[in-house]
Amino acid sequence: MRITFVIPFLNPTGGIRVVLDYANALHRLGHRVQVVHPLWPYRFHHGRPRQLRVFARHLLTGNRLGWFDLEAPLVQVPRIDDAYLPDGEAVVATAWPTAYDVAGLGAAKGRKIYFIQLYEIDSGPADRVDGSYRLPLAPVAVSSQLAELIEARFGRRCLGVIPPGVDPAVFYPGGRVEPLTVVMPYHPDARKGGEDGLAALRRLKGRLPGLRVRLFGHRRPTDFDGAWMSFERQPTAERLRALYAESVALLYPSRFEGFGLPPLEAMRCGCAVVTTRVGELPRLLSDGYDALLVPPQDVTAMAERLERVLVDAAVRGALVERALERSQAFLLARGVQRWLAMLEQLTGGPA
Repeated sequence: MRITFVIPFLNPTGGIRVVLDYANALHRLGHRVQVVHPLWPYRFHHGRPRQLRVFARHLLTGNRLGWFDLEAPLVQVPRIDDAYLPDGEAVVATAWPTAYDVAGLGAAKGRKIYFIQLYEIDSGPADRVDGSYRLPLAPVAVSSQLAELIEARFGRRCLGVIPPGVDPAVFYPGGRVEPLTVVMPYHPDARKGGEDGLAALRRLKGRLPGLRVRLFGHRRPTDFDGAWMSFERQPTAERLRALYAESVALLYPSRFEGFGLPPLEAMRCGCAVVTTRVGELPRLLSDGYDALLVPPQDVTAMAERLERVLVDAAVRGALVERALERSQAFLLARGVQRWLAMLEQLTGGPA
């Protein structure tokens, strides 16, 4: 089957990585998959000067994707238009600006799908973001809570739910775990809760002077303290696995998610998880059984739960053992089967 995924940019975000994971998996099964992105960037909520700077960067960097090993073809086109996209059986929009362009494509490009990974209300004009969910595309959500939101708010019933998956060939236990070490994703966007997490870690540092923190993301915090923190910019999947596997615990402090994949990756690597109750995580994880869950923005609870897993080996060991068992339900292959079933349903032919 010929499948085109339309992504808005090449930035190393969780949502882009989910799309690329599925593009690779379908490519390996023999499908003719292309991942397409525009040279002329979308504005999202940014002004024209930012758009021009991104355009200049695109001209300089070209079609390179240094942070992910993509096996399917990656194609940069001037814009998302019939003239530049291949014909096929399915074309998939993956963010609200791409939804408008995909909706305008001709029938020869394939059945039009909107893979919704987040209610993107903060990433553009509200009327345009909301309008994307009413376009004549087949909506597919990344989580059941997101599918429920789309139906309740926009009257659109999603064709299905296809969650992100963890590739066991990429994420697995193994490595020398450093005592009193916490790993945490950091992003300056307030929705990601990075400052909440840092506040919790500083509080915990006062109680556990030997605490070490490993941060990763695309931008280092402004108040970074190299005496007890390290930062890795855009780590590869191999390096990310090592960060998880060699840390005692993951702190996931996000305030808002469509799903919440990093805790599931950490679980596969034998890393105890302390996470906020965001996205699909409260429906997937059991507090005190396979992870420790706290309310978003509750810095005190984050610090207390982290301290518990860092100092109590019995608690940590039980969490890790049950998390490894539970993570079998979150493997990439299960999501691939849902993609295949959905594509077969839409196109009327075997996928």
